[in-house]
Amino acid sequence: MSCVIRLMAMLSLIAFTQMTWGQEIYKSVMPDGRIVYSYTPPSGSTILESITPDTTQPNVDSDPVVLYSATWCGYCKQAKSYLDVHGIAYTDIDIDTREGMAALVNAEGGKNVPFLTRGDKHIKGFSTAGYDQFFASR
Repeated sequence: MSCVIRLMAMLSLIAFTQMTWGQEIYKSVMPDGRIVYSYTPPSGSTILESITPDTTQPNVDSDPVVLYSATWCGYCKQAKSYLDVHGIAYTDIDIDTREGMAALVNAEGGKNVPFLTRGDKHIKGFSTAGYDQFFASR
């Protein structure tokens, strides 16, 4: 049963990715100063820029990108937005499940999220500068 649920979740993710690939993304500043990336401009915010991901050259990398995250984690949401905006394909593992937490511990991420891996490289936490540097070393 667990395999069926995982398969359905993966197929849903693939379908969602296909629907949103190449869709315009908005980078906005919220009234409280937070920067938000979304597919629709949030109301009451200032749009900094509108970004259309480059779909002509998909992210092809020999080492898959894996993000260990939690739905309650604000930094995890920022990490996902960063990956989406930059067109970086990744697998998201929810650490709030027993399997997800075991995978995080096995990946030597401790219990801290977000935790991003690519091959034998990893980065804990999220910052735009840190992710820029992490992905610049492809």
